[in-house]
This record gives sequence, C-alpha cells and structure tokens, in this order.
Amino acid sequence: MAVGYYETTSPRKYRQEFIPDVNIRTRQRTEVRRTKEVSKSNVKSSRKAIAFICIFFVALFTLSCRSAIINSIFNEKENLKKQLSEINKENEQLQVSIEQQMNFNLIEQEAKERLGMQKLDNSQKVYVNIDKEDHIETPKATDNNQSWISKFFNDLFKK
Repeated sequence: MAVGYYETTSPRKYRQEFIPDVNIRTRQRTEVRRTKEVSKSNVKSSRKAIAFICIFFVALFTLSCRSAIINSIFNEKENLKKQLSEINKENEQLQVSIEQQMNFNLIEQEAKERLGMQKLDNSQKVYVNIDKEDHIETPKATDNNQSWISKFFNDLFKK
C-alpha cells in the first residue's frame, strides 16, 4: 500500500499533488478568502453558543438562588410555628397551675404557715351600731351669678 492512495484498487489519490502554476495564485487567494469567511462564521457561531451557555447558566443560577431563598423562608416559618406551639403549651400549663393555686384552702394554709396569720376571734371583732334612717346634709346655697371679682371683694371685706 502506497502512502497517499486509497486502500482500494483505484489509482485515485487523496489530493492532487500536481497543480498548474496558473491556478495556484487564484486558488490560494480563494482559499484565504474562504478560510477568512469560515473563520468569521465560526467565531460568530462560537460567540452565539457562548452567549447562550452564559444565559443558560445565569438563568439556572437565578432559579437555584430563588429556590434557596424560598427554602430558608419556609424553614424560618416552620421554626416560628414550633416556637408558637411551645409557647401556647407553656401558657396552658401556667393557666392550669394558676387555677390550682387559686384554691381558697391552699391560700389559707399559706397565710397561716408563711405569714403567721390566723382567723379572727370574738375579742378582736368590733361591732358598730348604725341608725336606720338616712341623714342628708345640703350645702349652703351660694350665688353662682356673681363674678369672681365680686366674690373676691366680698370675701375680702367680710374679714
């Protein structure tokens, strides 16, 4: 097998090795133009692809940040609900204990033990007799029509 030939029995080569001198310059110019056009189109297409990839990652990053914020707010809400339920439970327990301590027998026992208090006996009681008739005293009638200056002079000269 010779280098540069297909592996078949055909004598075709990969490319022509002999190029006439006249066409070399024109072919080179067209090839340069084609390569420049191809490279420009490749650059444009690669820029578009990079732009689309960047936009995709920015959108993905935005969505993931948003879901993380929503998740943290949800966790905070759940923690506040737990705290509220704990406070309500403690409040109910305190109300039950207050109701238990409001028993008059317990209050009397605490007053006797801690404060040394005792019930009244007959020697400590004082009875007061009150008349059954109501007595009403009326205040003296004053002239409300007098001005404050005349009241002042009247009080001043009465002495």
